[in-house]
Amino acid sequence: MSKKDDVFTDNPELFTTGSFKEIATKINNEWWEDKRKQLSRLSGSLNTDLIEFLPEELRQGLLGSPEEFDEENPPDDSFLLHTFKKEKGKGFEVRCSNSLIKDTMKITKKEKEETIEILHSLSAEPSGSSLDRPNNVKMMNKQGKRTLEKTFGVSSRSGSSTIFYQYKCGQSLRKRLIWTIEENLNRVVLLFYGERARMNKIWR
Repeated sequence: MSKKDDVFTDNPELFTTGSFKEIATKINNEWWEDKRKQLSRLSGSLNTDLIEFLPEELRQGLLGSPEEFDEENPPDDSFLLHTFKKEKGKGFEVRCSNSLIKDTMKITKKEKEETIEILHSLSAEPSGSSLDRPNNVKMMNKQGKRTLEKTFGVSSRSGSSTIFYQYKCGQSLRKRLIWTIEENLNRVVLLFYGERARMNKIWR
């Protein structure tokens, strides 16, 4: 597949493309921004500055600037810096569905960190073989492929069908992550992250 055959060029507004660091930082920043807004609303409702009652780690995350992650200005989310330092493998570029980034704003802190770990792992090995639970990775069946191609506007111009991967993750393994790989572009494309029930509605 040449660059002009990029299967997502017809839908550029649906995706954000960048390095692992760029996508992980965007997810992290938007997650903290959502939590700041929630805390601000609750503080206003109770007429109390609730941030003063939070553990130091959470205060730093809410008040800091996670987009800074160099050695002199480490991010307040130490987990993010720890993940950045572990970069290795193929170094695939990441293309992420904008709806997936919005969905990760609503998850728990632990699930957010797991999502960034998964993102790091897929950028290093897009097949999912280096994930914490590689046995939870599977390829979608033919019927599912057709449905997902239509849902996400994905079509292969090379004549071969698109391969979709699914990973069980999240709390109690209730979440599903769906992605595909653009091998010749060295890119992994994340399409969906959410509850299994929601994924099943898309599947049908």
